[in-house]
Amino acid sequence: MLTINFQQKSPKVVYYISAKVDFNPEYLQDHYFTIAADRQTADIVLNIAKTFVYDPWAGITITYQNLKTKLSRVLFQYDINVCAILGKQGTQLNSFVSGWINNFWKYGDLPRSCPIKKQQKGPRLVYFVKSDLTFNPRYLQDHFIIIAPDRLTVNITLNFAVDFINDPWAEIMLGVKNRKDNNYRNLFKYDINVCTVLGKSGVNQLNKFALGWINNVWKYGNLPKSCPLKKKTRTLYFQAVKFDKNEQFLNNFDITINSDNTSINILMELREDVDNIWGNAILHIWLNKLKEYKQVISYDVNVCLQLQRSKWEKNNIISIWIQNFLKFGNLSKSCPILKNLYMFPNLKADKESIPTFTPAGRCRLETSIYTTQKGFKQTLGNAQFDIELK
Repeated sequence: MLTINFQQKSPKVVYYISAKVDFNPEYLQDHYFTIAADRQTADIVLNIAKTFVYDPWAGITITYQNLKTKLSRVLFQYDINVCAILGKQGTQLNSFVSGWINNFWKYGDLPRSCPIKKQQKGPRLVYFVKSDLTFNPRYLQDHFIIIAPDRLTVNITLNFAVDFINDPWAEIMLGVKNRKDNNYRNLFKYDINVCTVLGKSGVNQLNKFALGWINNVWKYGNLPKSCPLKKKTRTLYFQAVKFDKNEQFLNNFDITINSDNTSINILMELREDVDNIWGNAILHIWLNKLKEYKQVISYDVNVCLQLQRSKWEKNNIISIWIQNFLKFGNLSKSCPILKNLYMFPNLKADKESIPTFTPAGRCRLETSIYTTQKGFKQTLGNAQFDIELK
C-alpha cells in the first residue's frame, strides 16, 4: 500500500521592501505605489489621463534572488488581458493571479468591464482642522501656520534668522486616519529639492500632487524664484492712525506720527496698577482687485509672560516688539504694570519684526491692550494704523 502524506504549509507573508514606478503621461496623470509602515500592504493609485483606455494588458513577473550568489532568475511571467478578466472570461488563470485580481476588486475601485473610464469626480475640498509645528531657531526666527475661519485656506510664515539658506529641501507626507484604531497611515512621502524646483529643472519630475502645492506657494506667497533663499526685510511707513481709550484705566492715551512716517510717539498714563495684561494685533493687507482689506494674521499675546521671556528670547517676532518698547520707552520690565505715565518717543518697527510673508503695499494693523480680571476681558485702549510696506 502506498501512502502519501501531504504537508500543509502555513501561509507565507509577503513583505514589500521597496517600490519603483514609472508611467506614460499620455495615459496616466499620476501613478503611486506606496508601501505602508507594516510593509504588508501597499496603496496603488492609477490616475487615468484619457477619457477611455481600450484593450489594456497587465504584465506580472516574479523574480527570485539567491541571497548567497545575489543572482536573480525569473520564476514565471504573465501577460494578462485585463478586459478578458473584467469580463470574467479569464477564469483559467491560476490561483496566484486570480488572487491578485480579486484583491484589486476587493480593496479598490477597479471597474468590472472595458473600456476603463476616467472617473469624472468633482473637485474635492480640503479643510484644515488643526496644525502643529516646530522650527529650528538657528534658521528661523518664527514659523506660523494659521488656519483661516473658513478652514479652506492657511497663512504660512517663514521668518528667516539667517541671511541665506543654501540647499533647502521640503518634505511632503500625506496620511489617512484609520477610524478603527485612530492611527494615521502614510500614503506617500516626497523629499523635494527646493532649489531644483525653483530653477524649474525639476518641475517635470514632480507628480501632479506635489507640483500643485509648489505652484500654490508661488501663486499666493513671495517665495523667490532661485536659490539661495535670502532673508527679506521691509521698511514700515505709518500713514494714518486712529485710537480710543477706556477712561476707567487710562487718564491719557495719545499717538502721533512723526514727519518721516517711519516712527510714532505713544503716550499712555495709567490710573492704577494693572496686571494680567494682554495685547491683540490683527494685520490686514489691501487687495487691489477686490478693493478691500483681507485679514492675514492675528495675535493674542500675554504681555506679562512675554516680558519675562524677552529676557532670554531675543529672536522671535513678539520678543523683538517687546524689546522695542523697552528700548524706546519706559515700559515696566515685569507685571503688574504700575500706575505711571509711559512714553515711547520715536518708536519704530524693527525690520526683523515685520513678517516676511507680508507683501509690499498697503496694510492695516489693528491693536488693542486689555486685561483679564476675574474671568472678564476689559479693554484699556485700541489703535488702528494704516501703513505701507516698502
